[in-house]
Amino acid sequence: MSYESTAASPAPSKARTFWALVFGRGPFDRLSTMPAWILGLVLLAPRIWLAIPFWDAGQIRLASYSRQPLFFQSIHPVPFLDPQTAAFVTTAAEITLPVLLVFGCFGRWAALGLAIMAATIFFIVGQTEQGMANGIAIASEQFPWMFVGLALFIIGPGRASIDYGIRWLILKER
Repeated sequence: MSYESTAASPAPSKARTFWALVFGRGPFDRLSTMPAWILGLVLLAPRIWLAIPFWDAGQIRLASYSRQPLFFQSIHPVPFLDPQTAAFVTTAAEITLPVLLVFGCFGRWAALGLAIMAATIFFIVGQTEQGMANGIAIASEQFPWMFVGLALFIIGPGRASIDYGIRWLILKER
């Protein structure tokens, strides 16, 4: 017969709580009936699919970076940012977030960032006078990007990700 301690378990540390929030489990991690490693590979496909158009746009922006402030002033202005800041932030996000998403490093947050970018393109930039004239708001592109980005934010990047490795190392969770 074993006598277990009735003392309450210690509260998790603030650092553990922080890491659990950043790299923690998604609501669907335990609900899936398929093996976790297969689900991890399945989740890699939408990560790559969402990353490709933003990566391509970022490469184009980087190649023509000197002209980007002009584009953000006359062709697709962001109402609440000056053209220089919009060019820098957009280019940096279009280069960084797809890489993070594909590798699954801060995968939830990278997916959310790309979903926010798609929403900004459609609902803010696309509704400006210049955005309407240049046909920037394309629902058939931006809505699927928003949906997949939000789905990946909710579900998480899966086991085929750096997030899973970090979670396994730091939190000792599988």
